[in-house]
Amino acid sequence: MVHLTMSHQHPSISDTRVHPTHHALILRPAPFTKPQVEEIPIPSLLPGSVLLRSLATPLHSYSKLCLEFYNPARSPHQKPFIPGSSAIARVSRVGDDATILEVGQLVLFDSVMKGRDSPETVRFANPVCRGFDLHNSELLASSGFADGSYAEVMRAPLENCYPLDEAKLMGDPRQWGFAYTPEQLCAFATFLRPFGGLSSIDVKPGETVLISPATSPNGAAACMVALAMGANVVAWSHDGAKLVHLNHILSQTHNGSCGRISTITWTGNCTNDTRNIIKRFGPMDAFLDISPSGTGESFHLKSGIMSLRPEGRVSLMGAYETLEIPNLFVTRCNITLKGNWMYERNDILALIKMVEKGNLRLKEADRYYVVGEFGLHQWREALTAANQLTGIGESVVFSF
Repeated sequence: MVHLTMSHQHPSISDTRVHPTHHALILRPAPFTKPQVEEIPIPSLLPGSVLLRSLATPLHSYSKLCLEFYNPARSPHQKPFIPGSSAIARVSRVGDDATILEVGQLVLFDSVMKGRDSPETVRFANPVCRGFDLHNSELLASSGFADGSYAEVMRAPLENCYPLDEAKLMGDPRQWGFAYTPEQLCAFATFLRPFGGLSSIDVKPGETVLISPATSPNGAAACMVALAMGANVVAWSHDGAKLVHLNHILSQTHNGSCGRISTITWTGNCTNDTRNIIKRFGPMDAFLDISPSGTGESFHLKSGIMSLRPEGRVSLMGAYETLEIPNLFVTRCNITLKGNWMYERNDILALIKMVEKGNLRLKEADRYYVVGEFGLHQWREALTAANQLTGIGESVVFSF
């Protein structure tokens, strides 16, 4: 893999009141145009907010589709806005209502926005997912937090900013630091969603969890984080060649996963798949399905559920409209089915602790690769590179 490095140098933290403008990638829904980098005023502070100076923010394999073919009808944003995702940043300014955050502090910004008075129902993943309640998502987006991380400076809700132990994460290895770069720390965004699914069904060290489809980007990330949690992993997919590659990569990491990952291929026959899983590995303790859209016709979900032991647990994170559930089996065996969208605050705090303690490592030696670093003005090249991401642990980032 060619490592593309086209990043800007990280600027030092400066007072945003001295430099009143910054550069940002802007989308204009009406009339819709392609994204453009523009110089715009620094956002003001609002109650419950903080200003962040971006260091690095990841792009995803679907970012090109989202930005170049943006559909305003499927977004809470009706005015020009800055897209983005989670980010690694430094605090630039804080308001009087901040209690922990300090200027210059290294933080993880989480891009999943939630209504402060109704976090269970009003939520959207900045910038293009409209959430479950379109009207209230529009209200939330118009409240001053519609803009995302594809900018040199951003305004963020206090509750979306998580302090990081900079000395540990970015410090000298001779002082027990990990010497991560901000670009490598963007892996938090890679692992948060599958970790949220695994956490929702309380996967424990020593348990065996079935993960499917394990060869998708989210599935591979789920395997990596499940191993870091101390679980044994059975990686399941229809692509046998990719499973061999996945097993080879993850069994050699420095996360102590040797001997704790196995693979098995879908046959497409529910009875055969269930029998093969149980015969080779015994009944599963837990099952995480994180299927992308387009896999709703598959019988693998039913097979995965029926491979569970009595009182087994299922985390459903797939993009299905309808599901075929083996109801009699679920009832007789007291199976728990848990739908889960993204993750909760405690999941973020727990994942940060796992990385800070070294349980989950983010370097190339541990099969996490930053394969492309781009400046904001190189957004076209960055989108193209991200659109080609198919490998295990690979990422493309904007670097500021």
